[in-house]
Amino acid sequence: VIFLFSIPTFLVARNGPRIIGRYSELTFYMMLWIPLFFLIPLKEHGSWMPFFPLLKEGWKPIFTAVPTTI
Repeated sequence: VIFLFSIPTFLVARNGPRIIGRYSELTFYMMLWIPLFFLIPLKEHGSWMPFFPLLKEGWKPIFTAVPTTI
């Protein structure tokens, strides 16, 4: 996986801002299908709950965990 990321990173770093624009345009168009992939299960009476597992038990567990991470 690191090798797959290192090739575009090397090319962008070597060739400058012009390549950064091309690479960002390429990645933008390659990622357009991802939202559709996630919305297909909601087509027929789907549930939005799998998209929100973070707040499943409310805000209290999140607020109690914040001081320990800071």
